Amino acid sequence: FMSCVERVTYKPTEDESGATVADRRVWINSKIFGFGYAVQKFGIERYRKNISLTDQGFLFVLAKLFPNPLTHESSSASTAVTQDTKARLYETAQRAKLLLDKEKNRMAAACGEPNT
Repeated sequence: FMSCVERVTYKPTEDESGATVADRRVWINSKIFGFGYAVQKFGIERYRKNISLTDQGFLFVLAKLFPNPLTHESSSASTAVTQDTKARLYETAQRAKLLLDKEKNRMAAACGEPNT
């Protein structure tokens, strides 16, 4: 009916130490004569829906595996550092979200879909 192949390559960024970039590529194919394009379009939409859940689960697992060590301190100085760390994590998450959106649009364009 339909095949979906996904390849994700994780690599460190060159411009920011400690950050990792996920290069995600997806190929969706169907060999059903006359319905190939419709099946591909369905596959792309299904992938977009599922990938957001996958990303949330992946981030959850990373947070559980690598908890913030600053949260165990109890001084007021550590609270300020924790707030600064939260702000930096939020900024990093926003950059990651922008990169993911950019990658989704690139994949959609590669499959002939309009940018959304």
